[in-house]
Amino acid sequence: MAGAPGSPPKYTFAGYPNDCPPRDCGERCGTYYRLLTSANKNDPEHHRTYHELRKGHDPDSCAARALTIVLTEQQARGYQASLGPMYRFMGRYELNGGHGVVRVGNRQTGHCSWWVPDGVSPSAYCSGISEIP
Repeated sequence: MAGAPGSPPKYTFAGYPNDCPPRDCGERCGTYYRLLTSANKNDPEHHRTYHELRKGHDPDSCAARALTIVLTEQQARGYQASLGPMYRFMGRYELNGGHGVVRVGNRQTGHCSWWVPDGVSPSAYCSGISEIP
């Protein structure tokens, strides 16, 4: 929805619930990390949300429409240790404008939510993928 509360008016988030993305997120630029299942930057599976996968306890929620990213490489490795060997790769994302909005959920674990607007490809912001030893 264009101009949804909490989102810059330049973004469109069609079909999102009211007040989604949340009011406390913004266009936070910087380097973030995301766990991936392959080294293929353009693998469409890398950027599917729980809403698209119909996973989680409430796949229609606002949170289910965001991608999980983390603040540091070390925190991404911590998540990988808890999720298992399926996520053998880590993508580095340079969010530098036009990417949508981000909410920092937990600085200790590094968990952030990234709402990607209509017409934006998350893979365009992936600057590299490395294998997690």
